[in-house]
Amino acid sequence: MVWHAGEVELQRLAGSQELLARVGPRVIRPFMPTQHRAFFEELPFFVLGGLDADARPWATLRAGPPGFLRAPDDTHLSFDAESDPTDPLDLRVGDAVGLLGIQPHTRRRNRANGRVEAREGATTTVVVMQSFGNCPKYIMPREARFEPRRTGRVRLEVRSGLDDEARSLISGADTFHVASSFDGHVDVSHRGGPAGFVELHDSGRLRIPDYAGNRFFNTLGNLIRNPAAGLLFLEWDQGHALHLSGRVTVDLRPTTDAQRHWSFTPRCVLWRRHAVPLRWRHGALKPT
Repeated sequence: MVWHAGEVELQRLAGSQELLARVGPRVIRPFMPTQHRAFFEELPFFVLGGLDADARPWATLRAGPPGFLRAPDDTHLSFDAESDPTDPLDLRVGDAVGLLGIQPHTRRRNRANGRVEAREGATTTVVVMQSFGNCPKYIMPREARFEPRRTGRVRLEVRSGLDDEARSLISGADTFHVASSFDGHVDVSHRGGPAGFVELHDSGRLRIPDYAGNRFFNTLGNLIRNPAAGLLFLEWDQGHALHLSGRVTVDLRPTTDAQRHWSFTPRCVLWRRHAVPLRWRHGALKPT
């Protein structure tokens, strides 16, 4: 089965169940096609989703010079990243993970879900169980370049709620990433929209529209069965990362701005100052 029960439930409500029952096995593969393997190896970063020791989902990222992420064959991805005690994910062999390769300036993205097969020194190897592409909708164009000297000593700040700086970042965001899990599997995905598309309430609750997309419902299918999520917001100028872990409620009623919404209440807030060794240039790839 390509789809789990939560995904099928939402596909049925959206009227796409029969179509995706046929299409799913063709677009979600147990291996990476050649173009996905080449794409991953071009990237200076990827987004990583996983669970901590308390089974809380977190979204984070790994970065390096292009080639730090490798696809030695069609069912394995390996990457080099030194352990960072400030990062909410400390992967262990056997852990379920989701990987999102995204190239915002070309608006390409591919996903790979699987498990950690090995860790040797700074190298982590993931066995890929699902590989699939996503459409370019809602990807805000900006180009990332790896700059190792951009970060100094990473500073961790733990909060019980959103401070003013976090509120400002979230309220003006046009992009974030979300990790979710269900039935032993983890997924991490991209969410984008016009700046301010995330509605932030005084209570600290985030309300997020679910715009029309491929109707796979990988994320929402997880969330209606396991209402725990990890969100990642990036601060583009200083290289700060804002990680949130919390609980979700899903509202399937359509409104004028979206077909459905979901709300997120943070329970743990982490600021990782100067954690992202990337320099960003805003704008799409110019044709040659």
